[in-house]
Amino acid sequence: MQDTLKKSITLSRIQKLIGCRMLLSKQQIPCFYLQKKADLTQLLQFRKGPCRKAGIGAGTNDFFFVAMAKAVEKYPLMAGQLDGNSIKIADSVNVSFAIETAQGLMVPVIKDVQKKDIRQIAQEAKELAEKARTNTLTIDDLSDACISLSSLGMLGLTNFIAITPPGQASILAIGKIMDKLVPVDGKIEERKVMNLTLSVDHRIANGAYAAKFLSCIVELLENPQELAEIKN
Repeated sequence: MQDTLKKSITLSRIQKLIGCRMLLSKQQIPCFYLQKKADLTQLLQFRKGPCRKAGIGAGTNDFFFVAMAKAVEKYPLMAGQLDGNSIKIADSVNVSFAIETAQGLMVPVIKDVQKKDIRQIAQEAKELAEKARTNTLTIDDLSDACISLSSLGMLGLTNFIAITPPGQASILAIGKIMDKLVPVDGKIEERKVMNLTLSVDHRIANGAYAAKFLSCIVELLENPQELAEIKN
């Protein structure tokens, strides 16, 4: 047997922390999972056209952050946390997103997403991603998330199921954008389609409520002009 097969790898502090939190989640959170496709054709055109002309350098994930915040405002239980015999609704929509770094997985948090326009969110997401890669994130950068976004599309995955973090009601997992032939107004067209998978704590929200929440996100993504309003 080669020596490389005999070696062990010591877990980093971050790996230990993530492992403990995910084990706690699987043991204590009774999750169910919902899947839905989103047609992102208009969103990609809007991002590369009107947004770029307006000087807004937003990526696809930035539109997801806004859509999730707007959907949470309509379905607040999705940002709830079980607190004894009641559900505590988050005061603000703080969205965490996963970034793979040399130090391990980092999950910074964009705060008060519902109060910011997409230009601000795009800039903040870039700054947090850079801080994650340079290992300069603060405790505040990693705290107080009420909902999460996880994306593995850049690795070629079409869909996956994410584990709901402890203290949160849900996490949205998104795959890569695919070219699909779909019926549109009686005709077959090639569209840009993405699979979305929502993991939900069943103690906080039921299937029908979560399904409406996921459908709301998809509807917003398919009407991207509603997500790129610039606030003064």
